[in-house]
Amino acid sequence: MPFQNTWNGITTYDEVAAENERLRTQVSELEGELARNADLAAQYDELVSQVDIPWVGSLSTATARVVQQPASSFSHVIGIDKGSRAGIRVGMPVVVGSGDSLGGLVGRVVDVGDNRASVQLVTDPEFRVGVRLVTSQRFGTASGQGAGRALLVDTGIEPGEPDADLPALEIITTSGIDERSSFPASIPVGKVTRTRESNGGLTLEVFAEPLADLDQLSFVSVVLTTPVG
Repeated sequence: MPFQNTWNGITTYDEVAAENERLRTQVSELEGELARNADLAAQYDELVSQVDIPWVGSLSTATARVVQQPASSFSHVIGIDKGSRAGIRVGMPVVVGSGDSLGGLVGRVVDVGDNRASVQLVTDPEFRVGVRLVTSQRFGTASGQGAGRALLVDTGIEPGEPDADLPALEIITTSGIDERSSFPASIPVGKVTRTRESNGGLTLEVFAEPLADLDQLSFVSVVLTTPVG
């Protein structure tokens, strides 16, 4: 009968719609679980990369989770979930390992509480650190130029000097002789990407890309050195 067929069609449609909604709910739940698992897997991999960072050597470190990102594009400070109770003090260097790659310097501790600390990133225009060019063995000072921008390295190299022709992707590390900090030597800082003559051709500006991926920080390691001052 037409009425019966119509009723059966309506009930069948309702059942199909309900089944589709149930399936969509299951798919959403599975996608959420996969996303959570992927995030957990990524965090696990990054945490593992902080274990036995090769260039840290015998120095003690405290691994901490990044719990606060820069508040704005003008901020160059992150927050971590460990502080003085873990032996962290103002002035200590903060680094990151990257598994099979080099990793490098993230910044320095600038404020400490019992169970938290603030870290000034290497990109902060107020950040300065003594560095060494690994191949040419020249010393200088690297300073931040802002988020997403290369570090500026003052080396004292003059155009025309033999050392002015820097190797492609020359690596720079901490020098270990910086009077303003207690940073140990040989922490990777960046790789030279370009040079530019300045002051009418009298000096050579060196620009280096930070080796640490500052946009993808979940865990970092604080090197427990003795701060200056």
